[in-house]
Amino acid sequence: MSGAQLAGKAVLVIGAGGGVGRECAVALGGAGADVAVASLALEGGEVVGVHSAANEIWSLGRRNLAVELDGGDAAAVADAVVRVREEFGRLDAAVVAGEGVAAGLREGVAAVLREAGVGQVFVLDGDVEGGVAAVVAEIVATTG
Repeated sequence: MSGAQLAGKAVLVIGAGGGVGRECAVALGGAGADVAVASLALEGGEVVGVHSAANEIWSLGRRNLAVELDGGDAAAVADAVVRVREEFGRLDAAVVAGEGVAAGLREGVAAVLREAGVGQVFVLDGDVEGGVAAVVAEIVATTG
């Protein structure tokens, strides 16, 4: 994936503390996006993973933002959208990821993101056909 395909775009990845969420966040940074990363939970390992993902995106030369939030708190998710828009000046898409996380929580977070005006929202778990590459390609196709 070319590092310029998503240049000038901003994406929020919730569930980026590890697994498929982290993989997606780093791939989006590699495609040129500025990436905000957040966890679905405020547990220690998740928070450390989010900051680690932000550092990896920084190493790709992309702007990044680590946001700590509880995915079960709708106001916190909406506040994260505001914070990303303030930091990057825009928010083009969001990804909600997390293997082993209840589908209802992922879908609830996605609904809050849509209500907050995020145009493209993708829900990703470990079983998605084509996985990260498919989601990144879709974001390139719809926002690039």
